[in-house]
Amino acid sequence: MAKQTGEEGSSRGLSLSLLLDLCLLLHPEQLARVANKLPAYTVGSLQRAVQMEALLVSVQHIVQDPNPAEQLTQLGQSVKDFFVLQASGKHMSSRDLGRLAPTPTLIRRAMA
Repeated sequence: MAKQTGEEGSSRGLSLSLLLDLCLLLHPEQLARVANKLPAYTVGSLQRAVQMEALLVSVQHIVQDPNPAEQLTQLGQSVKDFFVLQASGKHMSSRDLGRLAPTPTLIRRAMA
């Protein structure tokens, strides 16, 4: 997100992250914790809980549908369309590494 250009730059990602944190602060289970003066849940654990809840609702809809096989196929296609695998930039793949031969100085040092 830091690579975004323009006037807003990387603040778009930060704004989205803060909005997500705010929404999770207003989650019913989080509000109950705060109201009872208990420690709040972490954002990560609330995110996982919301994701699992959404998964369970999806599975319930598939199981209750008159044609579950078709619904499962549609869900699988949606997952493939949504979660696109991307190449890693960390592992130096597809990068020009330049000259890899040792320099004359390095050769002399190795000889000594």
